[in-house]
Amino acid sequence: MLYCHHCKRKLQIVLKNNLPYITCSNYKKTGCYPLNINYKKFENYIIEIVRQVCKKYANRTMLEETYKKVKDKSIDLLSSVKKQIETIDIKINDINKNLDSLYNDKLNGILTDIDFTRISTRFVNERNKLTNEKSELMDRFKTLQCQQNIKNKNDEEQMNKVINEFLEMKEIDKSCLFRLIDKIEIDKNKNVFISFNFVIK
Repeated sequence: MLYCHHCKRKLQIVLKNNLPYITCSNYKKTGCYPLNINYKKFENYIIEIVRQVCKKYANRTMLEETYKKVKDKSIDLLSSVKKQIETIDIKINDINKNLDSLYNDKLNGILTDIDFTRISTRFVNERNKLTNEKSELMDRFKTLQCQQNIKNKNDEEQMNKVINEFLEMKEIDKSCLFRLIDKIEIDKNKNVFISFNFVIK
């Protein structure tokens, strides 16, 4: 989750005197900033910020809205893949019509054998490429559909579990942080910018 505020690359954790430190992996290559922040202290600092934010802003309505937004994103992705498949089907159908037309032109003497072979080969190659793309998208669609079906079955139970966990404010572990935070950026002055996965009201 850790990113450099300046070059936007992921930050690295390196060992110095057997202690983990946060640094920008890009500072030697492009002259970015090394940072050198003690990781353990930083982690405790972030956990405390998250705890305070949750105590102040975490109410059931907001968390339910956040969970539904995540669910809606997965549905949108499923719809997007389906549309891509439909678009490919249209393109393949157009190619088949063009090939039929070319063949008729060849039979009627409008096209020479050489021109027919040249043009039809191009169409066939394009159709093969689209067919492969469709196959990959179909596999992805089936996977997403299975994931969505599982989510739908567990939605209510899972949402209640997540919401109660946040509202009870038990000790926050790293898995909680991943659910709460999208990314964390650190600038050269060690200012921290946290992007949460929920809207802070």
